[in-house]
Order: sequence, then structure tokens, then C-alpha cells
Amino acid sequence: MDRTPRALATMAVVLYGTFGASLDAHGQAPRSMNPNAPKLVVVTFKSSDKKLGPDAAEAVRDKISGDVSYRSLYVVPKNDINATLEASGYSTTDALSSSDANLLSKQLRGDEYIEGVVTKTATGFTMEAWIVLTRDQSLVQPLGGFDAGKLDQVADKVSRAYQDVHNKTYDNEKRCRALSREGKTADALKEAESGLKAFPKSTWLRYCQLQIAKEKKTPAADLLKTVEEIRANDPKSRIALREAVGIYDELSKTDEKDEKGFRTKKIEVLMALREADPTNATLITQIGNELAASGKLDVALPMVEKAVVENAGDINLIKLYFAILGATNNVKKMQSIGEDLAKMDTSVVDGGFLDKMVGAYAVDSNYAKALEWASKATAKFPAVASNWMARSQIEKKLGQGGPSMQSLRRAYQADPKAVASAHVQFADAFLAAGQMDSALVEVRASKAANEDKAMTGGMAVKLGDALRKTAKTPEEWMNAYNVLAFADSIAPANVKPQAKFLLGLAAYQLAAPLIQDNQTKKSCEQAKKAAAFLLEAQINLPAGGAFAPDATKQLLGAVTQYSPASDSHVKAFCK
Repeated sequence: MDRTPRALATMAVVLYGTFGASLDAHGQAPRSMNPNAPKLVVVTFKSSDKKLGPDAAEAVRDKISGDVSYRSLYVVPKNDINATLEASGYSTTDALSSSDANLLSKQLRGDEYIEGVVTKTATGFTMEAWIVLTRDQSLVQPLGGFDAGKLDQVADKVSRAYQDVHNKTYDNEKRCRALSREGKTADALKEAESGLKAFPKSTWLRYCQLQIAKEKKTPAADLLKTVEEIRANDPKSRIALREAVGIYDELSKTDEKDEKGFRTKKIEVLMALREADPTNATLITQIGNELAASGKLDVALPMVEKAVVENAGDINLIKLYFAILGATNNVKKMQSIGEDLAKMDTSVVDGGFLDKMVGAYAVDSNYAKALEWASKATAKFPAVASNWMARSQIEKKLGQGGPSMQSLRRAYQADPKAVASAHVQFADAFLAAGQMDSALVEVRASKAANEDKAMTGGMAVKLGDALRKTAKTPEEWMNAYNVLAFADSIAPANVKPQAKFLLGLAAYQLAAPLIQDNQTKKSCEQAKKAAAFLLEAQINLPAGGAFAPDATKQLLGAVTQYSPASDSHVKAFCK
């Protein structure tokens, strides 16, 4: 039963005020009770049966009370426990959370308490139980799992296991801790060793050894032995698991390639710690980060996704979830989570976050939303050239030529070096805006500035092709031809065939009407001009045939048909 911090605080006050059923009017223990005897609290066992849980706890109390002299151990009675729980509004039949069980034991002045799980089986009952030292709920000593046909019989087994642990380790642990505090580490270690001889499975005594070893700055590799011994006896030990995480982390720093598997072992221990502490959101965040860093995103994603649902509003978990979604290209969820995250905590909206949101929408072809986030990026970080570059590209995708050019110029103003082959990009923006003359000026400026030759030549061909596609009149075809001739002179190898083909096509488009018109005009100058263009077509079309084989064949056929007329015009009109 989990409680809010407010409920826990209320319980602390109420329990402290109601404790007293076992004390007299002067706050002293009854005469029959040894005031120096340890006090044991047995809390309600966890069970799916609301009656079985409290019955099991009472059966264990009865057995231990009957087996151990009240002069050497005081078992806090059920009435005292229920009185404190009822006074604070807690159920007397529901099992407490680990933190509430610890708080209850503290308020009842218990030195130790027993928790457990009980299950009804086909042949009887099964119990799993453990003792916890009240001063720290992490100091757990497993008692084991037990089966019997009747509840009092299985409770008897728990009682015997408890006595074995308590009688052989409780006093040794107490002395080990006290001697350690006094700086008498050699004597403290002797107490631990003595107790371990009597009860080799003791976790409490090993915790004392571990603490002393840490204070002595014992090397990580040597600490690991004690940690693993604790884990062998209590696989769910949070103390041992946390120590193992730290040890493997330290060892992994000396093994960058993880050849010894320290990083892998660290993740394995973190996963085990998660099983022992499944509601710890901070721990899940750490595990998720480790898994992501190790490339195990398929393992991290479902775990973090589940944790986000179970820990609504946990910013660190949501940030991790957002990052993993991005790394796994889950852009739809990434978009949604990113939108929510930005509303929950505006501080996360930094340059990296904005880049990711722009990218998430752009890769999904949602350019309107991509532009919305790109605009946020340029507004928040106007001096970052890459923000303006991204915005310019998105505006171009949306057909916003003018704004795209403006954004590109802002990028250039912010950092000229950041705009690779700036004149080429300016030309592309002008082309997108339909400003062909300005685009040509920029292409020529790119050549003069000795920018990337492949980009400059490619842009020249692109511009010439755009002019060719819109050409209708001889003047427009002549303009396209001139640009394509320039493009052909600087075109890189990868677009050279295209440049040749387009130049041949433009030459043919100029030659054909001149030949047709000259049948009536009979001009020597026009005949020579038509013949020159036709020759250009005959030379360049085959050279560009690899770009458009079928179109090249058709055009060469047309050129062949016009050649006799062109030749006859030159002979007839140029005597």
C-alpha cells in the first residue's frame, strides 16, 4: 500500500502520539519486559487474500513469542500495531509499502521488523519472509521460502529461521557497527567474521564489512567480492546492486572498448536493481540512458515507454523517451511527445531540441509544422546560421521562394563560412522564386569566387534546364541556349551528358524555325545561322545520348530531315 508523503508524515505524528500501549504512565517498559531486549515488529504479509495476510503475520508473531523468551526479545503485539494504524487512517488488513513498514517499526520503537508474502496453495501455504533492521530499510536479511500444510506449521518454520538469523548475527552486527564508528575497524571486522562463521548467509554482517572496506578506500575490484557475496544471499539487495553499479562503472572507465564486459555487467546489474526497485523513476532513467548509450534501443524503448505512463509528468523520463524515439526514427510519437514536453518545461527547448523537432516533422514531410519549429529556432537563436539554413530549405519545399532567399541571406550574414557555396545556394533560391536573371548572376558569381565546381556546374545546368522547360519563343530559346552553353563549359562529369543533350536540344529548337522561315525569306545570314545551330545539335546530341537515349534518337532523326534543306539554303542564298 503506497502512501503519499503527506500521508507518511501524518502517520509519523499519529504513530508517535499513539505509541504507549506497551509502556506505563512514566514511559517505562512493564516490569515483565526487559527494557534492553530488542523489539520485533511483524507487519501484515502481502497476499491476494485480505484475511490471509494479517492471519499469517499473527501466526508468525505467536510462534516467535512462544519460541523466544520475552526477557531476550519483545514482539510488539497485534493490538499495538493495529491501534497505531487505525489512529492514522491506515487499514489493519492491507500490507504496507516498504517505506510505510519501516516508518511503522520506527514509531513502535522496533529494532527490526519482518515482512513477507503468503500464498494459499493446493496442499497448504507458502511463505517468503525477510527481516529488516529498522534504522535502514535497505538492510534486509532474507529468511527464505517455506511450505507447509497448515498456517501455523509454515509460521513455525519462519520462526525457526528468524531465531537462527537473530541469535547468530544480531548482536555481532550491532557490535561491528559500534566498533566501526569508534574507529576500531580490526575489532569490528573480527565481530563480522565471527558472526559469519556461525551464520555464513548473513547479509547484515557483510554490509558492515562493506562499509568498512569503503571507508578504507578499498579498490573497486576487491569490493566486488563482498558485493557479490551479498547478492548471492540476497539477489534483490538494493545496497549490493547499487554498489555493483558503481564498481562496474569505475572499472569500465579503464576498459573503453568493453573487452572485459564491465559495461555490459553494469547494465545487467541495473536491470536487476530495477526488478528490486521497480517504481524508482530516477533509476529507470539511468538504465534507459545506459541502454541507449550501448545501442540497446530495442530494450530501452518499451521499458522507458512504460515508465513514462506510470510516472506521469516526470520530465527526465519524458526527455529520455523523446531522445530514444528520435534514435529509433519513431517520428510520429516523437512529434507528439516533443510538443507535450515543450509545454511542460520550456527550459528543454534549446538548440538541440529545436533541431530534433524540425527534423522530425521534415522527415515526415510535414513541412508546415517543420517551418513552425524552424521559425521558433531562428527567433530564439537568430545568430545561429544553421537555423536559418534549415528554415530556408523548408521554405523552399513549401514553394516560398522569397522567404527562402531571405532566410538564406540571414544565414550568410550570421556566418558566411556556414553557407557552403553561398552563391550556388542563392542561385537555387532565386530559381525557386522564378527570378532567373538573378539566379544566373549568382551562378556566374559562384564561378568567379571559385566555389565548389560540381555545385556551380550542376546549378548552371539546372538553371538552363529550367529556362528550356519554359521557353516558347525564339528569344526565350536563345536565352536558354546561352545559359546552357555556359553550363556546358563548366559542367562536372556527373551532369556533362545532361548539359550536352540540353544544349543540342536548344540548338535544334533554334535551327528548325529558322530553316522553315528562310524558305520564304531567303536570307544568307539566316541560312548560315540555322546551319550553325543544326551543326551544334548534330555534335552535342550524341554526346548527351547517355542522358536521354530515346529522345536523342528522335531528335537526331529530326536533325537528319532538316539537314538537306539547310544545306540547300546555304548553297542557294549565299552565292
